[in-house]
Amino acid sequence: MTKRTKFIASLVGVVAVVAIGGGVAVGADQWGGVDLTPQPAVQAASSDLQESFSVFRPGAKVANASAEFKKELADEPLLLSHGGNIDRAVVVSSESGKAWLVPGKDSICVYQANPPGEYGYGGTCGSLTQAKSGQTATWSMSKDGEILGGVALVPDGAAVSATDASGSKEALTVEDNVVGFSGSLKTLDIGGSNLKF
Repeated sequence: MTKRTKFIASLVGVVAVVAIGGGVAVGADQWGGVDLTPQPAVQAASSDLQESFSVFRPGAKVANASAEFKKELADEPLLLSHGGNIDRAVVVSSESGKAWLVPGKDSICVYQANPPGEYGYGGTCGSLTQAKSGQTATWSMSKDGEILGGVALVPDGAAVSATDASGSKEALTVEDNVVGFSGSLKTLDIGGSNLKF
């Protein structure tokens, strides 16, 4: 695996949205124990969120989410169930492409555009505790299990490394509290917490 991991944009894959420690649902009030009842949107990123993720601090050099993204996700059940405020969403870049971060009520949501040929966005939401411990990530996979591209939230100061299927380990670059990844990964280590694929 190279420092700039392979992103196979030409493959049209099955999109798999994975929530570490939670479930993903569309169009239901509850699924897999996850309550999807809409919550009031937060008015700003909490001080606890700002303390762990500098991208949400006042004066951070990040762009606001586009009107297209806001329109696409305005009624997204998982986002609404976490009190996500789409008007406070920011867009950041990673090695896997753009990522959209949305503050919620004691939570944070991360989204990425689906691979070419797939419509819309994929994402997940995690509690602030999950996000601070490196356990909030979303990715897309090909039909043969190859990770086409993904992003994980990374708290300030956490180092990130990836181990591929051959056992080779490599440090990854964190930008604006996210890390992008792709390829034949076995694990992603974020500040000592392992995500297994």
